[in-house]
Amino acid sequence: MPTNVLSLTAYPFYINGEWKESKSGETIKITSPYLYEEIGEVQAITTEEVDEAIYYAQIAQKNWAETSLQERAKFLYQWADKLVNMQEEIAEIIMKEVGKSFKDAQSEVVRTAGFIRYTVEEAMHMNGESLKGDSFPGGSKSKIAIVDRVPLGVVLAIPPFNYPVNLAA
Repeated sequence: MPTNVLSLTAYPFYINGEWKESKSGETIKITSPYLYEEIGEVQAITTEEVDEAIYYAQIAQKNWAETSLQERAKFLYQWADKLVNMQEEIAEIIMKEVGKSFKDAQSEVVRTAGFIRYTVEEAMHMNGESLKGDSFPGGSKSKIAIVDRVPLGVVLAIPPFNYPVNLAA
């Protein structure tokens, strides 16, 4: 994707490692709530393209689940670093799309990177939790349950406008 996304008239959509234009040929205008002008357009993707995105996400998720915790942590740390490195560019986009001040938008991006790092650190210490058997109804004191947390699958999230980066993460 070009480095200055704001100069594009229509943003492509991302699917299976590629930036694409929708087969619909339609776009949705993005209007700045404080500039009162169009700042770009996004692709109005088709139902088939949504299904395709979900399909490829499910394939990618299976590979992700098979990836070691250390390797997943590495990717997530890289994501956090990229957010910090692009904080000014992302903050400018948030400012124009949401109407936040540049400082607040930039804080959101940096806070999101911190949140990603924090959750990685927590995940690194959550393996093999044990629970006494009598900690749930019908359980026995003489038994112990081992809890293993694993990635479960693809999630569709539509975050509210007010914290787009933070809530998506």
